[in-house]
Amino acid sequence: MTTNQLSNEINLIDSLECLKDNLLFEEDPYHHFSTSLAERIGLREAIVLHKLDLLLNESTDEAEGYKWIRKSYANWKEDFPFWTESAIKRTFQKLEKQGYIIATSKFNELLMDNTKWFRIDYDKVGEALL
Repeated sequence: MTTNQLSNEINLIDSLECLKDNLLFEEDPYHHFSTSLAERIGLREAIVLHKLDLLLNESTDEAEGYKWIRKSYANWKEDFPFWTESAIKRTFQKLEKQGYIIATSKFNELLMDNTKWFRIDYDKVGEALL
């Protein structure tokens, strides 16, 4: 192998590494999740809980001593563009039914407001990881 061929091969490897880093790992740093939690409650559910946790940490909406995220299911589509709105709704409803999230609309000021307020029951999530 000539020096020029070796140099081209090194450049190709560097380019592939850069492409991999940029496309696979830096596209959206907010979609990570606990694999242990995913094993116990499901992949979609673990992804939703992780995203909800990130948003709750940044939230300024507080009620009853908790931070909340206020969104409609249609708005959640922006966070999960790879799922249908009905899949998002089913996932949130499953998490709510199992007690991992608390969801309510009682903080809405208008009756016609279709948004829900969401928070995580961290004690329940902790139990799932035991």
